[in-house]
Amino acid sequence: MEDGFELVWVEAGDARLAEAAGLRFRVLYEPFGVARDEMWRQAEPGVRHLLAVRDGRIAGYGCLIERGSEGQLRQLAVESESRGRGIGSAMLEELVAEVGRRRIRLVWCNARVPYEEFCARAGFATVSEQFPSGATELPHVRMERTPR
Repeated sequence: MEDGFELVWVEAGDARLAEAAGLRFRVLYEPFGVARDEMWRQAEPGVRHLLAVRDGRIAGYGCLIERGSEGQLRQLAVESESRGRGIGSAMLEELVAEVGRRRIRLVWCNARVPYEEFCARAGFATVSEQFPSGATELPHVRMERTPR
């Protein structure tokens, strides 16, 4: 446990993923008027789920999708009242560490432009121009990193 939170890897079907789905919606979609999507592919092959648990509640969520020699990081979200405690940074670090443990050669993400610097501090490099992405159509950039 670090600064009042614990990082936990869970499998598809874990009951805590329902709470994580709510967090994901509140943080990533609701502020932009996107309707809630209950089918968020938690059981998709190759998906690993990471939770940050703080005071018995889900404070953060992120996932790694493994596809051959590449891994995609998706849906990194931290509840607003838990921000500024290092949860997002610790989650990103753990997701990248899992990439290394799984011997994935390249990890990438589509980062919302305001979070480009956050990902860059974790060793990711921007490899694209801005583009609208996903249900929000917010500007994103593709970022990549080769695990150590």
